[in-house]
Amino acid sequence: MVFDFLRKKLQEAVGSAPPKAPRGSEADYEERRKQAEALFEAGKPGEAVALLEQLAADLAGSGNFPLAVAVRHQIHRWVPELSEGGSVAAEAEKMAIQRDQSGNFRRPSPVATPDPAITKLMEASPLLAELAAPEIAGLMESTGLMTFAKEATVIEEGSAGEELYIVTRGLLNVITKGAGGNRVRVGTLGVGDFFGEVGLLTGKPRAATVTAETDAECLRITGASWKILSEKHPRLTQLLDEAMKVRAALSAEAVLDDLRKRRGEA
Repeated sequence: MVFDFLRKKLQEAVGSAPPKAPRGSEADYEERRKQAEALFEAGKPGEAVALLEQLAADLAGSGNFPLAVAVRHQIHRWVPELSEGGSVAAEAEKMAIQRDQSGNFRRPSPVATPDPAITKLMEASPLLAELAAPEIAGLMESTGLMTFAKEATVIEEGSAGEELYIVTRGLLNVITKGAGGNRVRVGTLGVGDFFGEVGLLTGKPRAATVTAETDAECLRITGASWKILSEKHPRLTQLLDEAMKVRAALSAEAVLDDLRKRRGEA
């Protein structure tokens, strides 16, 4: 009874203030990007960029280069002169050092059981977490940010496409045609999830339609950019293939394969 009373009083004392998202969580990542955008819109670009610089450093420290690169692209949109006067190689080297020195990065084990307490944001890091500085630079040079309004179609089932997408904000729905031709939602993609990797590597038609459930943002690598990037850094193809296996349960194509197997279609 005493503990219940104290707990109630503590809740009343802090009840007016919403709980703060854990640092490094998906909510914290989104909150910090929104804070930066609010500062920029309020005419405080210096403070906005400083906030994103710290966010990018934290992401790089965890080996989450896709999201770190997305934040860097946002900074360069706001301050184009950084792209003109700065060095991508220097930025990439800095990010690699942040990962190596932070102590936050944990290399994924293919046999370890995932810790359910780890947020999905941190689970995204195995995709390109072990990149060397030149490879990070190549990723920065070869990608761009794409934004999608709520309900917009990102890719269409059956269409040709060689782009790889990594979700950096928002939620997207994975939809396929059912047996009767109706549209069936088979999964949801959130921050850190990737899709389109099969088309990128094999050229096969899209296995599903992906639409934006909310306003969303994705890091996009085109087939042409990937060809140049992977030829320059051949290890990237191996890393993507390994990432596909690690993240198979969350990839759009794997969700569809599982659905077809359960239907007896494969």
